[in-house]
Formats: sequence, C-alpha cells, structure tokens
Amino acid sequence: ASELVEHNVHTYHLTFDDGYAEHRNLVLPILKEFNIVDASFFILACTLLREPFYPPLDMIYYKISHYGLINTLRLLDIDHPNLTSALISLKTITNKMSLDEISSLSKKLNLSSDDMMNISSQFLQPIDLKMMVNEGFNIGSHGLSHRNYCFFKSGSTQELFKSKIIIENT
Repeated sequence: ASELVEHNVHTYHLTFDDGYAEHRNLVLPILKEFNIVDASFFILACTLLREPFYPPLDMIYYKISHYGLINTLRLLDIDHPNLTSALISLKTITNKMSLDEISSLSKKLNLSSDDMMNISSQFLQPIDLKMMVNEGFNIGSHGLSHRNYCFFKSGSTQELFKSKIIIENT
C-alpha cells in the first residue's frame, strides 16, 4: 500500500448491487474486455431460494410497467394525487414490509406465474454466480430481501446471516 501512495497510483474496486441479469449481459463483457476482475457483485439472496420471492419494488415496477400506475396503486390501496407522492409512498411502504408481506405481495398484485417468470429472468441465476466466481469476481450479500434494516433492527442480523448462507450454498 505504501508503494501505491509513493507512486500516486489510484486503486478502484467496482461494485454492482442486487444481482440483475444485466450484470451478466452488459457489465461482464466490458469487465472482461478490459481485464478487470477487481469487482464485486452483491446479490439479493431471496432470488436464489427454491421458492424465490423478489424485492417488492421490482414486483411493483413490473406491475406498473405492464398494467399501469393507477391500476397498481389501486391494488396496493394507495391513493395519491400525483406521481411523485405515489412513488414516495411506494418506497416508504416497501421499506417497512415484513418478509410475510413481501412473500405475499405477488398475490396482492395479481401477478401470474408468467409475470413471476419474467421477474425471475431479471436476476442472476446460480449458474451465473458460479461462472463469475470461477472468473475471479467476488460475490457478496446485499441482504435477503432488499428491506431497509433500519426498520427491522431486531431481525436484521438473522436475515443477513441467512442471506450469507444461501449465497454460499448456491
């Protein structure tokens, strides 16, 4: 490290959050082209479970993009006069969701099995993670469900530990 300071060399470590399939399709080819392996990908462990559930905002945004904002807000019992307040409300609500509420959100949003397959395809799969590790990239945990742990301090340690185990066993 002292050699780096003496020679005024800057070091960088790239990080990519949430484990989206775009990382495999868009980011990895660029990193490989420039021989960059000093990068970490932080995965949402909920996407790797046998019966996965997905981050609430991803399900909500999918519903909005395919079925419209007004219809989605109605399903969630949200009544706001403008787009900005509606989106702020969505973020606030999802930050405070319990794991049970998150896992039942797909039913509340009336997401079909095809919808859930489309949402699933947005995330990296176990085979992708193994390939990335074999190529020298780091895989880390970005939590189990993308919840804001400030609202769930009592269970946050257990949830983080569970996400670590899920990722290590993938």
